[in-house]
Amino acid sequence: MSLQENATMTTFAQSAATLWGHWAHPPVAAGQQRREWRRERIKAMINGAASFMVAPTVSFEDTGTSNGSFGWSGWTLRLRKDRTADSALSYEDFVKYCRTMYHETRHAEQFYRIAQGLAAGTLKYPDVSPQTTLQAVTASGGGAGVKGKVALS
Repeated sequence: MSLQENATMTTFAQSAATLWGHWAHPPVAAGQQRREWRRERIKAMINGAASFMVAPTVSFEDTGTSNGSFGWSGWTLRLRKDRTADSALSYEDFVKYCRTMYHETRHAEQFYRIAQGLAAGTLKYPDVSPQTTLQAVTASGGGAGVKGKVALS
């Protein structure tokens, strides 16, 4: 499975279409805010698309004018928080937001695939001794090394 597969893209797009259908008036539970309902759906979309790997933690933050970014060191997908509070978000901005979600999750997959290759020994760090490579791949304390960043599947 991969985010490059048509089936994965189609499922994500269908989930986004469903989200858009409820964006302005989400079916929120008593005491729940609209933005929280939207954020839960966005996290579910990302986790669903990335179900074959360790999905990044999704956080909603002040990202300025950027819709989001992926940080591999904290394995975090940061998404623009004000978008989820905007019931009047335009369809164009919604599509751009979803495109950013998918694009940045693809970056997570790229790092995940690199980690798989390093762990399997089929990919080597350039210009690094085998001992240093082994140490980097197997390190687990304090989140160091590839194994500390990504759980192997």
